[in-house]
Amino acid sequence: GERIFNLKRLLNLKLGLKPRQDEVMPILLNTPLASGPTDGFVPDWQLMLKEYYAHRDWDWESGRPSAQKLTELGLDELVI
Repeated sequence: GERIFNLKRLLNLKLGLKPRQDEVMPILLNTPLASGPTDGFVPDWQLMLKEYYAHRDWDWESGRPSAQKLTELGLDELVI
């Protein structure tokens, strides 16, 4: 699954996806929750996205999987 997920990422980048398009709608980013134990909490979306990229081993600026990740997945031919 991880190999396919990273191939899909590379294809999307090749077709013009920009890393900043990974952000969700602003209303979801800036609207505090109205009730419950997290009442008033606004998640730090940038921090969450950076952590996600780090977990996936993707470059923060380009959104591209690292050379190490591609090699680990047997996708050496896609390393640039």
